[in-house]
Amino acid sequence: MTSLQYSLHPTRLCNGGIGDLPDRWYLIEGRHKKAWADCDTGKIEQASQMFGKFSTDFKNVQLKCPNNPDEPEDVPMIRAAAGSLLTALDDVSAFSDYLSKACHEVADKSNIERETIKTVLFYCELTVNTWKITRSAPTVKWFVKKLIDAYIEELQNRAGRDVDTLLTELDGFVDGAIQQTGGSMAGATGDVQLYLAPLLGRYARQGYPTSGRNLFDNIRAGRDGEARAGLDPTLPKRAVYVNGRTRIPDRIDDVNRQVTEVKNTNDTQRSAQQIHDEADWAAQNGYTMTLIVDHRTQLAPDTQQLVNEGKVTVIREELDDNLPKGQSPAPFIPKPGWGPPRTNTDPRGSTGVPVP
Repeated sequence: MTSLQYSLHPTRLCNGGIGDLPDRWYLIEGRHKKAWADCDTGKIEQASQMFGKFSTDFKNVQLKCPNNPDEPEDVPMIRAAAGSLLTALDDVSAFSDYLSKACHEVADKSNIERETIKTVLFYCELTVNTWKITRSAPTVKWFVKKLIDAYIEELQNRAGRDVDTLLTELDGFVDGAIQQTGGSMAGATGDVQLYLAPLLGRYARQGYPTSGRNLFDNIRAGRDGEARAGLDPTLPKRAVYVNGRTRIPDRIDDVNRQVTEVKNTNDTQRSAQQIHDEADWAAQNGYTMTLIVDHRTQLAPDTQQLVNEGKVTVIREELDDNLPKGQSPAPFIPKPGWGPPRTNTDPRGSTGVPVP
């Protein structure tokens, strides 16, 4: 259970960069649009190995029970519930295998693109320095020097464009990996509803906006969201001054140099300026910015732009309990053949607690 709790609500985040901007990045400063692929490929590869291990450990797990004609009447129900759990684990095992392969491919592609960019910058510097030496010769006429200056400028501009092309290609590859695993994730969520909802006592998180909350409910939802994201809402927070405003991020991790903001809301429109300011502070101080939101949360255009530019990393978690006000999880052992009501076959439309 401790391992499950940590997996659902980790106290540490395995995301963010390592601040390894290439030595020659200054050559294209102001000449590129995409942010450097600041990532730890070792961690991504480690994630691949861990997903692979989970997939192997839980693949084809079977429940072996002796046949007892005199067993109590509730034993078949317990056996069926255990069978549902193993079925879900088997499906999640397949999903973990997809994730393992996706992580490996992303780590490999990221490493290749990062090294290629470093090579582009190396040859750019080599060529620029060669032309600078030529320009410094006393016999070179003034108009030739002007041509050389223009050519050096074009060399650096071209390097910036080449780097943007490589980073755009990497973004597309990562997006493709996310899309490929998205269908499997939906299947895993469906399994949780079909096989595990009775044991959990609630349905999987809906994808629709939450309504009917007052100010107090929103404050409570915010604190609950922080706790579910692995942050202690009772700990003191640090204020920062940026862009002429005071901001208070939910967490500033000075050890790992991460700024974390949690938004358990339907959308980020009202918080867009706050998120932008905190992202600016993070960038100015050599930190990475992480935004943790619920699965239902819609990102405001400004926030999405920050994500596209690599200034903010978004993590989606189940920050909301998916239960109407006043309800609590009500787990039970289902009868063999139990299934959710026909109207609840889509996890995105499910809410409340299942019934026997």
